[in-house]
Amino acid sequence: MRDIIHTLEQQHRALEKEVAMLEGALAAKSARGVRSALDKLEGMLTVHFTLEQKEFYPPFLQRVEQADPEANKLVLLFHQNLERIALGVLAFFRRWNGELEPARLSELNGEWKTTLKVLSGRLRDEEKVLHPIYVRLFGAPPTS
Repeated sequence: MRDIIHTLEQQHRALEKEVAMLEGALAAKSARGVRSALDKLEGMLTVHFTLEQKEFYPPFLQRVEQADPEANKLVLLFHQNLERIALGVLAFFRRWNGELEPARLSELNGEWKTTLKVLSGRLRDEEKVLHPIYVRLFGAPPTS
């Protein structure tokens, strides 16, 4: 169970790298590069959200409810917000699915900035607030 924090944070780093690829493609106004990065990010985020929903939250919610009622409220809030954030982020990718016209890249870029702000904030908050609660309840992940 403890290894899941390591896995989630590795996924965060991989997401950050792919975000940088998308940002570079947007700056270069490369429709092909943007399409590639969007497709990769959508796949990565789908896997990440699924891992959180199926393997991270169920045991976490069960343990935190028994061990720490105050932390339980916070973890429940994170879980509820994940569902909303995942729906919004994945909706962004659905809106921008298919062939991209270079003329629409600036429109996509504006919407992406808003999506990125939400996503970046979520990743930061998970690592600074949520993951430490998990480690406190389950123990620190083994070091490599």
